[in-house]
Amino acid sequence: MKLVLCCIQAPRVGEETPLSLAKAITERIPENIREGFARKGVMYVRNYMQGIGVPWQMVFQTDSREKVNEFCQKNDIEYTWKSDDWLQTRQVAQGMAKHPETGEYL
Repeated sequence: MKLVLCCIQAPRVGEETPLSLAKAITERIPENIREGFARKGVMYVRNYMQGIGVPWQMVFQTDSREKVNEFCQKNDIEYTWKSDDWLQTRQVAQGMAKHPETGEYL
């Protein structure tokens, strides 16, 4: 329950990082939508390919498609090899987190 910030590069004059309480933002989302996220989760679809973003070899720290397949299987990640240099993954994660003491959605 801590927030840690690190400044790698000093900001230009007038730049800032906005912060907000998660509860304040969550309360602005209609309850039926919050419940939907809590019930269904969120699906992340990622495309790893050469020339756009980070290639799968860097993300998974291997050049072995077999090792990537094993990792995905062990971690309940759906995966599709679109080509030798293009991997698409799909993973459902929790859509809402609950505060450990109050039980409120964050």
